[in-house]
Amino acid sequence: PKVLLLCQPSNPLAVCFPKHVMEEAWEWAEAHDMHVVSDEIYAAGIHSSEADFWSISRIAAEKGKSIGDKVHMVYALSKDFCSSGLRCGVLYSEND
Repeated sequence: PKVLLLCQPSNPLAVCFPKHVMEEAWEWAEAHDMHVVSDEIYAAGIHSSEADFWSISRIAAEKGKSIGDKVHMVYALSKDFCSSGLRCGVLYSEND
């Protein structure tokens, strides 16, 4: 299957996509029957009150729907918990 990979926030500056970009990317992927993988590994590393991080799951919740079977989120513990040697990650998906 085709996949759109979204990586945010970026390292090392924690630049985040605006909400409308995340919504448009998801809508575009749905229109083209594509999967979306949202890499949110640095999400807890945002320390600026000005940064506006929009997780794909937050957008789904705001719209009152689940992420569905074509949206997948990736997160790792090693970056946010200063455990660079620990290779422990999470893939969240509602795909069977």
